[in-house]
Amino acid sequence: MPSAWTNFPCRTVLARWRYLDDGHLELEGHGVVSPSKWPSGVNQWKPQIAAMSAKYRIPEHWIASIMGVESRGDPKAISSAGAIGLMQLMPATGRLIAKNIGRPVTFDYELAEPGLNIELGVAYLADLLKRYGGDFMSAAVGYNAGSVICLETAKKCTKGYWGVCTDGSPYPLWVLQGANGALAHGFGPTVAPPELHPVPRPKPLAPWVITTMTAVGAFLAYKTYEELQQAARTPVRRRAA
Repeated sequence: MPSAWTNFPCRTVLARWRYLDDGHLELEGHGVVSPSKWPSGVNQWKPQIAAMSAKYRIPEHWIASIMGVESRGDPKAISSAGAIGLMQLMPATGRLIAKNIGRPVTFDYELAEPGLNIELGVAYLADLLKRYGGDFMSAAVGYNAGSVICLETAKKCTKGYWGVCTDGSPYPLWVLQGANGALAHGFGPTVAPPELHPVPRPKPLAPWVITTMTAVGAFLAYKTYEELQQAARTPVRRRAA
């Protein structure tokens, strides 16, 4: 049976999705959505994706979706930020993952080698899936942005999608569509997805708590203002020359 509806660990629910038994992801209110055009460059890497799917126990279509969104299957892709290869890894991240899985690299250009790049990207995705309780969508946003940061709690985030900080693009939607598109192009859910344990969302604050916090904040602001005014009225005593 389908999984329960889930969403990013944010107070405000802007989109919900669930996992169907056949591997598709359903977007609430829209059904199973697919990309308007599948990046065919991903298809040539199916053997490598299948091998990493079996090794790290991650469904093929999830890996193919990330690759499709990140590089469209171009092994020579380099982003404006310096991300490298099929899975678009930042050099520092790539070197750290390579060290962790026992495949250390000496030079950044080594990270572009397709086989290694795919494995490092999949290993990174596997770590993120553990962090986000098996939820592919949250792990994918973490892959893109470093972590899932809710817009409502972020201090410096000015761009986002579906309530989370991204690079400003509809990255979550692209990844969801990509996973469904990958299924239609031969990337099967040959490996069972991780058991889903959604990360709990913070509970909304009770109205009385919000009212109290607002009153306390206003009082403190008033006291600070009074202290500043008093300081301005107090003569400054200067030492004699």
